[in-house]
Amino acid sequence: MKTTMTITFMTICICLGMLGCSPSVMTQSQALDMFNKVGGTEQANREARIIFDQFNGKESKEIFGNELTNFPTLSALGKPLFIQAGSNGYSSRIEIPIGSHYGRKFVFIFNPNEQIDFPYASRCIQVTSNIFVGK
Repeated sequence: MKTTMTITFMTICICLGMLGCSPSVMTQSQALDMFNKVGGTEQANREARIIFDQFNGKESKEIFGNELTNFPTLSALGKPLFIQAGSNGYSSRIEIPIGSHYGRKFVFIFNPNEQIDFPYASRCIQVTSNIFVGK
């Protein structure tokens, strides 16, 4: 009985892993490739500056639906875009969910014209001076 339960448990773990249910770790080159496929980090920063200019980082907001047409590079990374006001030791930022439910990571884009306070930075890949991707 114990052997059967162990084999069943191992089979379930293997199947879940094959279905993408176990999170994978992103590498620096994968993070750069992800940005290059959607237009590059410079274009992502141009769009991010527009968002920061519009919302000033003073309030949190979600950008989705038709509003995303103004930000094709950022929305190609993931949807929706979350604008987060700075608080609790974090600078204002744009958060973009990427990946599937079980392997969900976030892209964090900070205003390049402000000092970046990001306690979570050590657990991310730094793509540029103001763009980070969860590992």
